[in-house]
Amino acid sequence: MPIIGRWVDSPLPADVARVIAAQAAGRHRLVGVEMVYLTPREAEDAVEVARRLKIRRWANTLTAVGVVSVVGVGGDIESLRGGGSAWRELIAQGFDTFQTDEPGALIDFLRATGRRR
Repeated sequence: MPIIGRWVDSPLPADVARVIAAQAAGRHRLVGVEMVYLTPREAEDAVEVARRLKIRRWANTLTAVGVVSVVGVGGDIESLRGGGSAWRELIAQGFDTFQTDEPGALIDFLRATGRRR
């Protein structure tokens, strides 16, 4: 699964959405794409292309590594302290896959908000 994001000393391609579309056009089916350190606009464009191509949109919310998530929304710590605030925002932005250090709390949140039985 590819990771799209901004890395130190490595400029992000100008069109993240185009990179996802090009990777999806490859020989093997692209199941998902992890998006990290994108601007809100880059994340919006990337999520829309991935959604249209039926590719899962992955956000890393791990607390152990101090992740600030995809677009500065926050991660597990913010969600634990704020009633699921970061998870709620990421879902609203179109993310549907989370890598978390808090699977039990995330499942409880998803059940409480009617997103999981």
